[in-house]
Amino acid sequence: MTAIFTAEHVADVFRELLDHDDVREDDDWFEIGGTSLTGLTLVARLNKAAGVTLRLRDVVRAPTPEALAGVIEERSAELPGAPK
Repeated sequence: MTAIFTAEHVADVFRELLDHDDVREDDDWFEIGGTSLTGLTLVARLNKAAGVTLRLRDVVRAPTPEALAGVIEERSAELPGAPK
């Protein structure tokens, strides 16, 4: 399911969860109103949409759409059957 999951896709989820229209690829989840609690919802949505396994600590370590898209890309490459 993770053909290409871009920073723009992640930013769309940020926008939806935070009801925030202007989210850029370098916006920090916690600086624009996200919390650890809403971060759990973010993780669940991204896991479902991207077909990978993220954890809240991934959001803490990579709190921007751009950084999270990179984590998703790395996790996607680790999935069985992923192109090498």
